[in-house]
Amino acid sequence: MRRITGKHNPQLRMRVFFLTNGTRGDAHTSVAAASSAQAAGYAVTVAMPESFRALAEAHGLNFTPIQGNPSDLFARGAAPEFAPGGGLRASLAYLQAARPVYAHMLHTAWRACQSAEVLVISLPTLWCASIAEKLNIPCVALMGQPLMRTRFFASALWPGRAPKIFNALTHRLVEWALWLPWRGVVNEWRTRTLGLPPLTSLMDDLLARRAPFVYAFSSALMPRPADWPAHHILAGLLQLPQPPWSPPPELENFLTAGPPPVYIGLGSMGSGGARPLIEEAVARAGVRAVVPQETGCTASKNILPVGDVPHAQLFPRLAAVAHHGGIGTLGNTLRAGVPHIILPVASDQFFWAERLKNLGVAAYVLPRHTLTAPALAQALRATASNATLHQRAQALAPIFTAEDGGKGLVRVLKGL
Repeated sequence: MRRITGKHNPQLRMRVFFLTNGTRGDAHTSVAAASSAQAAGYAVTVAMPESFRALAEAHGLNFTPIQGNPSDLFARGAAPEFAPGGGLRASLAYLQAARPVYAHMLHTAWRACQSAEVLVISLPTLWCASIAEKLNIPCVALMGQPLMRTRFFASALWPGRAPKIFNALTHRLVEWALWLPWRGVVNEWRTRTLGLPPLTSLMDDLLARRAPFVYAFSSALMPRPADWPAHHILAGLLQLPQPPWSPPPELENFLTAGPPPVYIGLGSMGSGGARPLIEEAVARAGVRAVVPQETGCTASKNILPVGDVPHAQLFPRLAAVAHHGGIGTLGNTLRAGVPHIILPVASDQFFWAERLKNLGVAAYVLPRHTLTAPALAQALRATASNATLHQRAQALAPIFTAEDGGKGLVRVLKGL
């Protein structure tokens, strides 16, 4: 199978389209990378669901919408029957509801990317390699989790632990689990809309084309497996450009009214029904907490709900950060030099939780679907006062602050 090759005019600015959907964390990763590419002189467009328009335009990026985001089916607890951790019944219900949404997304993405000269895709949009194939343009995969097969560890998306002898097998099984539910929808779109032959395996196709994979983390967080091919690149953590920011008066007053508070964020998939759990845990722990408004918590002496605030500038002023384990939030916490409490919901979040424990910056991993207020209270109280965790986090912060994954992506774009 041929490798995807470019056709851009080197005398013009290359038109690079960043195409993603999924969660807010997925969008933040693409916007951070797109900002780096635009700063390097590329003509950048981000193609995302309409709900992410404000994020893209706030960073000066050209935006084009795609319609249909399967993640909206369980974001913010909108549909509890699809909630991660809900077992086989929840998975089947989600797939049945998501297939028509997915099909609509494929068609609108194809229309949105007609003028692209390079596509940068992510885990939720790996199928976009088909658009690059049809347009005969390069395709780069920007990943917030390790996806390449290796014998050195189990797949980051594998649920639970596996004996080392089965490490390589877990990658194959995860690839099929990601592909099989959507194979019919994708292949129908490939044949009827794009005029391309059906695929047997999406990952095998990407590997055969030797599409570059750029990972938004470095070997400081995850050592690079020795059996990965050269075009799988650990670029380092991405950083969103940070304009000057001062906390709103209410937040500034809360931050300075007592000991440094903690932050409790459950991500866009884990915030549903969080209010009573968080409020009880904060009361039991005897701490003060900043929480996202989407948790539904009520403002009080010890809890302050906030809107969209820059984590990179808020987190250094905190005693600890309890988060779901997405690459964006954990990156901001690592750079801030404060300890973590991991509340994983699904997917690679459990993988990153183990990495953070191994780094010595997290002592508690509490899965969201079994989380209780007493357990969270214990973790908050112990982590906020643990001098060893704080010292380790502060020692590692300069390493992660120096990383700039956007530059790694730009080097790949220059080599296309």
